[in-house]
Amino acid sequence: MKGIGDDSRMAYLFQISQVGLEMVLPIFVGVYADEWLQTGPWLVVAGAVLGFTGGIWHLVRLANKPPPEEPRRPKP
Repeated sequence: MKGIGDDSRMAYLFQISQVGLEMVLPIFVGVYADEWLQTGPWLVVAGAVLGFTGGIWHLVRLANKPPPEEPRRPKP
């Protein structure tokens, strides 16, 4: 059975898991771009810096936002 706050709680958990993707995806894009353009490790380094900065920025925004309330359960 679905509770009142389940949708907002799931959205919050998806936002947290998105941070990891934001940190890793620019590195992989940098690897493929380096191979395609033959630029050495420079685009990987730029992707790592961009991913780390974006992920930390997103974590700070999530930390300043209050988490969703837990659904209240009726007392037996």
